[in-house]
Parts: sequence; C-alpha cells; structure tokens
Amino acid sequence: MIPQDAIRAFRAVVGERNCITAPEELRTYECDGLTSFRATPGVVVLPGSGAEVVEVVKIAHAHRLPVVPRGSGTGLSGGALPVKHGVLVGLQFGAELADAIGDTLFHGRPPFIGRDGDPLDEIRHPYMPLSSDEVDYPLLRELHAASSLETPLAVTAWRRGGAMGPRAAEVTSGVLVPLPAPRAAAGRGLGETIQRRGSTRQFGHEALTAVELSTALGWATRPVAADVPQGLVDLYLIVNAVEGVAPGAYVYRRDAHALELVKAGELRRESAYLCLEQPLGGDAAAVIYFLAPLDDVLGAFGDRGYRLVNLEAGIAGGRAYLAAYAQGFGASGLTFYDRLVVEFFAPHAAGRDAIFVTALGRSAAGGRVTIGTTLGRPRRPPA
Repeated sequence: MIPQDAIRAFRAVVGERNCITAPEELRTYECDGLTSFRATPGVVVLPGSGAEVVEVVKIAHAHRLPVVPRGSGTGLSGGALPVKHGVLVGLQFGAELADAIGDTLFHGRPPFIGRDGDPLDEIRHPYMPLSSDEVDYPLLRELHAASSLETPLAVTAWRRGGAMGPRAAEVTSGVLVPLPAPRAAAGRGLGETIQRRGSTRQFGHEALTAVELSTALGWATRPVAADVPQGLVDLYLIVNAVEGVAPGAYVYRRDAHALELVKAGELRRESAYLCLEQPLGGDAAAVIYFLAPLDDVLGAFGDRGYRLVNLEAGIAGGRAYLAAYAQGFGASGLTFYDRLVVEFFAPHAAGRDAIFVTALGRSAAGGRVTIGTTLGRPRRPPA
C-alpha cells in the first residue's frame, strides 16, 4: 500500500486531480496494449512538467516505492505494466519530460526503485541516435494533444460513446481467389524472428508461394486482445508475383480468407509509382495497402479515431513483417501517395483513406537492412 504521507506529498507536487487513487480510475492503468497481463498500481501520478517528474521520483525514492513510467499506454510488450501497489508515473508527450527523466536516471539524482524495493543500478546501454539534429514538428504535437483523453473518466466516456454504423454497400467484382490455410508455425521462434527482422531495401522478382502470402495475411489480421473497436482497416493488395494468384489488384476478404479481384493485369509500374515512385513498390512480390473509412471513423469516435486506424494498421503491418521473416522472406514499410492510392483502387475503395503500406517479397542479394547496417539509397540492378 502507498503511505498516506507519500500520497499527500505527490498531491502537493502535481495537484489533487493529477494524483489518482480511486480504485475505479486506477483500473484504467492496469496494462498497456498487452492486455493479457494486468496489475493495479497503488497510485497514478500525472506530472505536468519535467521539474514535477523529478520531484515525484524523489518522493518515491524517499518512501522506497517502485516506479513505472508510462507514456501513451499503446505499447505491446508490457513495458508499462504497473507494479502492484506501486507508483505509475504518466509521462506526457514532450522533450522536456524526456530530458528530466534522463537527468533523474543518469546525473546523480535519486534512482528508480526496483520491484523488491532496492535502488536500481544505473544502466547505460549503447544506442544509435535517430538523428544528429532534432527537428520539432508542432503540428504533430497538436494532433497528439487533440486526440488525447486527459482523465480516466474521459477514457470511460469515450469507450462507451463510440460506435460505427453500417458501412455503405461496396462495389464488388464477385471474383474470389481462395487462399490456402495459413501455416500454424514457421519453424522459427518469436525471439529469433525478431532478431532477424529488418527492412528489405531491394527485392528480387522471385515469386512467393500462395501459402506464404496466406500466412502473412492470416496472422496480420487475427483479432487483438484490446478494449477498442477493431475491423476498421481494410487490406488492399497489388500482387506482382505469387504462385497461383494472377497479377492484379485485390482486396483481402477476412471472412472468406480469399482475395477479391479489383483490377487484373501487370501493375508493377503502377505500384512503384503509388509508393512515392520507389522501385521497392514495383519489385516486391505483393504490396499491402491499408485503407480505412476515416471520415466515418472520426464521426463515430472523434479525433481519437485517427489513432484507432493507425493502431490497427500498425499492428497488422508489424505482424505481416514478422510473418515474412518467420517464413524466410522479407518485408519493408513504404511511404505512398495518399490520394492516388485511393483513386487507384476506386471505385471499390471509395470513401476510404490510405493509412499504411507494407511490401512483401524475396530479397535480392545484399538487400536486407538491419539497425546495424549502413543505410544507403536502394539501386536497381543494371538492365
């Protein structure tokens, strides 16, 4: 249990409303995106500045209380899983808080306390900077703030309020290409698959098998244990080289585990162009375009609906990545021309917006890039 003098000290720093102790509100913070594991914290503290983060950690250290930091709570690894009866510190978006945490951990200020109540040793893992110069994007911070829910009660109200109405009738071709059953296992464990996962920077034109594509699609679209709506994102594909599937544009029908034909023909050039004119989009065996009826989603769930479709597309794209590397071929996430992607798949994709793109295929020689590889501009082989 959290001592009352610690609770009073937290409230003196962050204010009454930002120190949460009510059991029904604490349940909001029981887990992150990995909902299979839950633990109720003893208190949730929501600092509003870097200085407040430092003071909160000092108080926890003085009372030998374990501390777990939490960002948006969307992680899928359990990294924000609270310690039962411990302190969960909510960290808002911004560089100031990140700097404060760095100062607290690495510059002689009180360390975090472990689950057994003992101070944690300083950890200094080697890392690779994302950029030599930080670039601020104020619009992104505004988008984040506009789609945030500030209190547990707001979270509860949002969960109860949103609902999607029936979708408009779709234009269908009636031509379905059944896919074989997905593989139940691929011969590699999850740990080895994650270690091997990278981004393919040059695809060869060797075909995938229908089972390989089927497995990537089937596992990418499995339900997620989450307390948010699902099924908001549709998977469209351009198939360039898959055994048993004619080249063309398709939409994946989850209920039938089949591809519905949208447009027949060789579309490598079109796919490369849609992917910001990158050769990867044309060389890949298959390219998955994640589309969602964004206007309908925003109408049902408010600004936070944009997070819903990106979360669903991101999880599906990440699973397709892992399914590719588990089966021994490659994948790469790509940028794209938003409006042109929708127009290409029209009229079937009318009313949708492009969210994400993942390309699948077999790597050309030397075409796999990992975090330890020097990145360079991909080059097409000479004719």
